[in-house]
Amino acid sequence: MNTSKSAYPSEGFHWTLLVLNYKKKTFQHYNSMKPRKGSVDKFYEEAGILKNEVVNCIDQYRAKRKLPKISWPIQIGTPSCPQQGNTADCGLYVCRIIEALSSGDKLPTSKDCQSNVDELKPTLTGQILGDKEHSWDFDKECK
Repeated sequence: MNTSKSAYPSEGFHWTLLVLNYKKKTFQHYNSMKPRKGSVDKFYEEAGILKNEVVNCIDQYRAKRKLPKISWPIQIGTPSCPQQGNTADCGLYVCRIIEALSSGDKLPTSKDCQSNVDELKPTLTGQILGDKEHSWDFDKECK
């Protein structure tokens, strides 16, 4: 999720991850920049909005196939996840969390994740700039 169309534009842009595990019937929200204890997590609120949209899409799909709506409790868990030490690396933290979850690995600690993120930056930059099929031709695009 990206907060670019956030109800809280003063918060800027922040990437978090909402995961639906359909088999376990759970949603999990990963936020690498959780607020201080006692503060409201505005990004969790937005995850709830997105979760409702996902559930509506699933229910519409099921209705077309004459299946009942989702009947399981639809709550969002907030598992602990690595916390970034700056305000710039949230997208890379999301990538690292996705990588760990999709491979079945334990989530890294914040310290380990920061070193992984630091290693990930040049790798992703190289992949993005080196992908001729999907990258921009700056000479052509910027004339």
